[in-house]
Amino acid sequence: MQNKLGYALVFLGCLVLLAGSRAALADAEAAAEIPAEIAAYVDSETPAWADRAAIAEALVDAGDNWRELALALDAYRTVRRVPLDAEDDAGLVADYNNLVWLVTAASHLDRLELTALVLLESMFQADRAAAEFGYRRDSDFFRRYVLNYRLDDEPVTRWRVELKERYQRLDTETGLYRRATVAEVVAQAAEGFTLHERGYYGNLADPLSIDTARAGSGRELALLTAAALRSQGYATRFVREDRSGESWVEVHDPQVLEPDTAWLPVYPQAPAMTGDVDYALELCGGRLTVVTAGDAFGREQVTPRYGATCAVVPTFAAAGEAQPEFEHWSICAWADGYYKPLDDLGYPLGELDYPADAVDGEADVYYVGAPGEYRLECGVRYPGAVIHVQTVDFAAEPDGRIELAVNLDAPAELPAAALVERQVDWNWGADGPSAPGTYLIVIYDDAEPSVRALELLDKYQDDPRLSYECYGRQPDSEDLINWIGEALKVKPEDELPVVILVIDGATAIYHRGFELSIADWVERALAE
Repeated sequence: MQNKLGYALVFLGCLVLLAGSRAALADAEAAAEIPAEIAAYVDSETPAWADRAAIAEALVDAGDNWRELALALDAYRTVRRVPLDAEDDAGLVADYNNLVWLVTAASHLDRLELTALVLLESMFQADRAAAEFGYRRDSDFFRRYVLNYRLDDEPVTRWRVELKERYQRLDTETGLYRRATVAEVVAQAAEGFTLHERGYYGNLADPLSIDTARAGSGRELALLTAAALRSQGYATRFVREDRSGESWVEVHDPQVLEPDTAWLPVYPQAPAMTGDVDYALELCGGRLTVVTAGDAFGREQVTPRYGATCAVVPTFAAAGEAQPEFEHWSICAWADGYYKPLDDLGYPLGELDYPADAVDGEADVYYVGAPGEYRLECGVRYPGAVIHVQTVDFAAEPDGRIELAVNLDAPAELPAAALVERQVDWNWGADGPSAPGTYLIVIYDDAEPSVRALELLDKYQDDPRLSYECYGRQPDSEDLINWIGEALKVKPEDELPVVILVIDGATAIYHRGFELSIADWVERALAE
C-alpha cells in the first residue's frame, strides 16, 4: 500500500509541476528560435552526466512538440530530485536515463505526438512493476518490455493506466485491488471478442479502442492482450509469424524474473494453450517460416523457440567477383499455391532474448522454418525496362544448411539495347575526343555508387583496345562541364555514375547508375 501511495504522490507532484512548466515554456517560445531554446534548455535543465547530445537531437527532431518531451524530463527530474551535477545516486541516474531512452529511442513520428503524460505514466507504472516484480531498472530487458509505451505499430495513446484499472481484480477478502493473473488477463481480453480480418492495409487501432469495441483483427487482439498484460506489470513482447501473418504474445514468467528462457507464449485466440510452444505450429496452419518477437522499437527472430530451422547462405557474384553488398533479393515460402516473400527474414537471430547478445552468428546466414519449400528470387533491372530475374528453388530440412551461389552476370540472350539508354552524337567538338576509335568514358563523383563503378572498370585503364577516360562532375574547366552536359547528355549535378562505350562512332553502351555486370557488358561489346 505504501508503494502505491508513494507512486501516486510522485505522479501528482509531476502533474502540478507540468502545469507551471507549460506556462514558463510558453513564455519562452517567442524569445528565440527553437534550436537556440533547445540548446539553452539542455545546457541548464539536463544533468551534466546525461547524454546531452542525444537529448538535443531528439528534441530538435520533435519540432514544436519538443516542449512536451522537455516537460516530462523536467517533471521527472524535479520530483525525483535527480542531481544535475554529480552522479550521487546510481538508482536515480538509471531512472532518469530510462526516461531519456524513451525520448531518444522513439521514432520521428512518435516524437511529434508524444505527450509528457504518456511518458510519465509509462515511467511510473514501469517503476511500480519493477518494485513489485524485482525487474532490474538498469537493463535493456526492463526498457524494452516493461517501460516501453509501444508494442507494435499502434498509435501513441495513454492506455497503460486505463487498462490497469479495467483488468485488475478486487480481492473480496481484503477489499483491495490486485493485479490480474496472466490467465485472467488473457481470458478477459478474448471474452466476447469478434475477430474480423481487414480487407485493406491500414493503421492499427489503439489498445483502449480495441478493448472498448471488443472487435478487431487477430493482430489487434494480440496487441490488446500484450497491452493489458503490461498494464498489470508483466514484461511482454509482440510475436508474429511471417507467412501466415498470425500474431500472439510472449509474457515473461514473473516467478523467474529475467532469465532468458522464461518467455511463455500466450495465444489470445486459444487461451487454454498458454505456455505451449507447439501450438504455434497449429495456429499458423501447420507451417512456420520466420517468427519474430519484439516491439515497435525493434524485433528479432525467435523461430528456433517454436520449431526446427534450416540455415540458408546466399552468395552473389558478377564477372567472377563476389558481390557481398548485393541487396536485390528475397527468400519466399511456398504456401497456398504461391510464393510469399518473407519480409521479416532480415531481423537478427535471437534464440533467447533481446538484444540477442548474441547470437551474432555468421554474417549473411539466414534461418527459415523446416521442413518447407522455399525459393530465392533476385533480379537486375536494365534500361529500356529490361529485367533479368533468377530463381533458385530449395527444400529446407531440419538442422540443415543450404549454400545458394548465384551468378549475376547478364545472360547472353539479353538484347544489347539493355545497356543503351540513349545514343551519343559522335561530333563532340574540340572539348572531347574527335578521332575515330573506341572510347570508354566514365563520368563520376566521389561518392557511392560511383566509387564502386570505378572499381569495376579500373582494369581498362591500360587496355590497348580502347581509350579510357574519366571525368569528374566538378571539373575546373567550364568548357568540359558544357561538353559533358550537352554532348554526353549528363547533368553535372547528377549523383549517379554514367558509363559510355563508343566504338567507331556508334554508341555500344550508355548506362546511368551502378551495374554489377558492367565490365562483362564492356567485354561483350568489344568482342562483337
